[in-house]
Amino acid sequence: MRTDGPGREAEGRPDAAALSSLIDVLEDLIKVHDALIAAAERKRAALTAGDVPALEQAVAEEMALVRLAEQLEARRAEAVGSWAAATGQGNAAPRTLQDLIERLAPGEARTRLEGARAALRDRIARLRAANEINQALIAFSLSSIEALIKLYAGVGEGAGYAPPGREVPRDGGALFDGRA
Repeated sequence: MRTDGPGREAEGRPDAAALSSLIDVLEDLIKVHDALIAAAERKRAALTAGDVPALEQAVAEEMALVRLAEQLEARRAEAVGSWAAATGQGNAAPRTLQDLIERLAPGEARTRLEGARAALRDRIARLRAANEINQALIAFSLSSIEALIKLYAGVGEGAGYAPPGREVPRDGGALFDGRA
């Protein structure tokens, strides 16, 4: 069964109200993802600058935005369920936004849903890329810290030089004397 979107001729129809609600939720999700991208960029700047307070603030903001995105996702699922109930599709509700779009007749709602879907996919790809960069920065920072700890603790290879053919004697001690 195909249904038209929330145009003027569809005002007052339950399926149109559900589609309108779904579009509103998707637009809110796009805004949340924009804010998540901005937080990821602030996190990258804090990581490269070594600004721990700014990093903590960006992470806290990011966590709040993730919780908001989870709430919006629940509202999105509810709107899809409402649309399926209003169109008599019940248990055959679309599982993806693309499935729902394919069930709609051409019109304003379909066009708006396609636009929101494309915008949300773009934001998700941008967020994924920003998070991958931040993950690489964090991994590099951690490996650098581990290397410094090993150097200071005297774990691993010798840190000194010796004449050719002779090894630097290692007494298992740290690079720096802890008693100093």
